[in-house]
Parts: sequence; structure tokens; C-alpha cells
Amino acid sequence: MVLDVNVYAYDYTGYGLSTNSGRPTVRDCLADIEAAFQHLTNVIGIKEKDVILYGQSLGTGPTLHLARKHPAVRAVVLHSGIMSGLRVTEQQQQQQQRKRKYK
Repeated sequence: MVLDVNVYAYDYTGYGLSTNSGRPTVRDCLADIEAAFQHLTNVIGIKEKDVILYGQSLGTGPTLHLARKHPAVRAVVLHSGIMSGLRVTEQQQQQQQRKRKYK
């Protein structure tokens, strides 16, 4: 069986070949995944419905965050998710709910 797929990979700031004085932040990770997604969809021209998001370990949090912002993606795959990554997404959701409540 041969799959006709392409893979778009990137590093989060502060990890791998990317740098940020060696100190990754949640803000940078979320900006990185959004920038990668925008490049994939707006520059390369891949439709959201043809994107399968994949997050591993620390990347599961930003991947879930992106999936919530872009529900048209075809699927989300989480590999070895960690609780801290899931907490990031949960905290952001709670903050958004508080903002809506006080408007």
C-alpha cells in the first residue's frame, strides 16, 4: 500500500534547530504552530479539510489549540500526549470563557 501524502514539519521555538535563548514559551509554541498552519494553507494552498494535525508529547497542547481554532481540519492525531500540554489548552479555554462572561 502506498499513501499519497505530504508531510509538513517544523520545530517549536527553543526546540530542535530553532532557538530562543534556550527558553521556549507557551506563547512562542502557539505562535509557531499558527504560523506553520497559515503558511501551509495560505502560501502553499492546502485546504484545511485536507490537513491532518499531528502532535507528539509537548506538541499535543499546541496541536489541540490549533484544532479548536480550525475545526475544518480532517483529523487530529495525538501521540504520547502529556498532561501539561493538555492543561495549556484547558487554561486557554477557561480564560476565553471568563472574557466572554465579563463582556
